[in-house]
Amino acid sequence: MNPYQFPKKIKKALESKDFKELTVNSLWSLAGSIVSKAFLFGAWLMVAKMLGKEGNGEVGIIRSTINLFAIFAGSGIAMTTTKYIPEYIDIDKEKVSRILSLTILVTVITGLFLSFGMYVGAQYIAEKVLNAPNLTDTFRISAFILFLSAITSLISGCLKGFGAFRELSYINTYYGLGLFVFLYFGTKYYQINGTFIGFTLSSLLLAVSGSYHLWKLMGNHGLFFTLSFKKEYDVLRKFTLPAILTGIMVVPFKWTADTILVNQPNGFQQLGLYNVVILFQTFMVMLTTTIDAPLITLMVKENISKKIERLSLIMPWAIGVFLVLPVLFFPSLFGYVLGEEYAGDINFKGTLFLILVTTTIMLYKQGIARVMIVNGLMWFSFFSNLVWGLLLLATFYVVWDKNSTTLSFSYFMAYLLNTVIILPIYLKMKIISPTLIISRTSLAIWIFFFLIIWILYYYEVNLIVRALLMVFFLGMFAFLFYKLITKK
Repeated sequence: MNPYQFPKKIKKALESKDFKELTVNSLWSLAGSIVSKAFLFGAWLMVAKMLGKEGNGEVGIIRSTINLFAIFAGSGIAMTTTKYIPEYIDIDKEKVSRILSLTILVTVITGLFLSFGMYVGAQYIAEKVLNAPNLTDTFRISAFILFLSAITSLISGCLKGFGAFRELSYINTYYGLGLFVFLYFGTKYYQINGTFIGFTLSSLLLAVSGSYHLWKLMGNHGLFFTLSFKKEYDVLRKFTLPAILTGIMVVPFKWTADTILVNQPNGFQQLGLYNVVILFQTFMVMLTTTIDAPLITLMVKENISKKIERLSLIMPWAIGVFLVLPVLFFPSLFGYVLGEEYAGDINFKGTLFLILVTTTIMLYKQGIARVMIVNGLMWFSFFSNLVWGLLLLATFYVVWDKNSTTLSFSYFMAYLLNTVIILPIYLKMKIISPTLIISRTSLAIWIFFFLIIWILYYYEVNLIVRALLMVFFLGMFAFLFYKLITKK
C-alpha cells in the first residue's frame, strides 16, 4: 500500500456516516463504561480484600449461582430487544411495541418465578450442593438480586436498542458509584450478608433509574404497552430461545466447575483467588462488550460499510492484546494491588498468566460472536458454546489437582480447543474472512503473543528490559493490527 494514500483513506473513513454514528455511540458507551466499570472493578476488589480468599470464594459461588438462575430471564431476552428495536423502530412502531411488551412480560414472570425458586431452595443449595450451610441466609438475600438482575438486563438491552448510550452511561455510572458505597458499608458491618444487601440496594437503584429512562424513551418514540403480541411469538422461537440456550451452554458449566472446586480441601480459598484475578478479565470483557452494542445497532441496518464490519471483527482482539501486555510484563504491580494474601499464593502467577491468555482468545472470538447475533445465527452459537462447556468440564475433571491454576488451565483449553474446532466451520459458512485466521499477519500476531508469554513465565527478566520489550512489542502489534485492518 502506498503510504501517501493513508491520510486520504483515513479522511474518507472519518467522513463516512457509519463511522460518525459508530464514533458518537461508542464514545458515550465507552465513557460511561470506563467510569462505571472502574467503580465495579474497585468495588469487588475492595470486597475481596475485606473478606479475604475464603470469603471471596463464598461471594464468587453465590454470584455464580445467581448467574445460573438469571440466564433464563436475562441476557437472552435483552439481546432480542437490542437487535429488533433498531431494526424496526423507523418502519414499524407497532411491531416494536409488541416486542417490548412481550419481552417485558416474559422477563417479569420468569424473574419472579426464578427468584422464588432460589429463595425456597436456598437451604438445599447451601447445605447439600456446596456443603456450606452458613451461606443459607446469604442465598435468600440473593434471591432478590436475581429478580432485579433480570429487570436491569432487559432495560439495558432496550436502551442499547434505542441507541440511548448517553443515558445508559449516566445510569451505569450512578450504579457503579452506588455499588461501591453500598458494598463498602455492607461488607464492613455485616460481612458477606452485608455484601449482598449492598448488592441488592444498588441493583434496585439501577432498576428504578433504568425504568424511568425506558418509559421516557417509549413515550418519545410513540410506543405503547399491549397484550396483543401473539404475532411476535416467532421472535421468541427464532431468536430469543436460542439466545437463552446459548447462555445455558455457558453459565451452568461455569457453575459446575466452581462447585467442584469449592468441594475440594481449601476450595473456597482457591475459588477466591481465581475470582479476584478474573476481575481483570471481567473488566476487559465489559469494556469491549460496551463497543458491541453500538456496532450491533449499526450492523443490523442495511448497507453497512464493509470496512466498519471488518473493524468490528478485529477491534476486540486488538484491545485485548494491548490491555493484556502491560499486565504480562509487570504482573507484580497487579499483585501489589491485590495484596500479599492473594499475590503470595503459590498458584497466583499460573492463574494470572492463564487467565490473561484466555482473555485474549475470548476477545478474538468476540467480534465473530457479534456477527452471529446480527445475522440471527444463535442456534450455531448454541452449538459452539455446548462444545466449549463440555471441553471445560472434561478438562477440569481429568486434571491431577483441582485449584485456581488448574481451573484457569481448564478454561484456557476449553477456549483454545473450541476455537480450533469452530473456526473452520466459520470459514466454510463464510461468516468471516479467511485473512483473519490464516493470513501471515494474523498468525504473526499469535506467534509473537505466545512467545511473550513463554519468555515472561519461564525466565526472570529485569525491569528495564521488560519495559523496553513492552514498548517494542506494543509498536509491533500496532503495526500488525493496522495491516490486518487495512488489508484488502
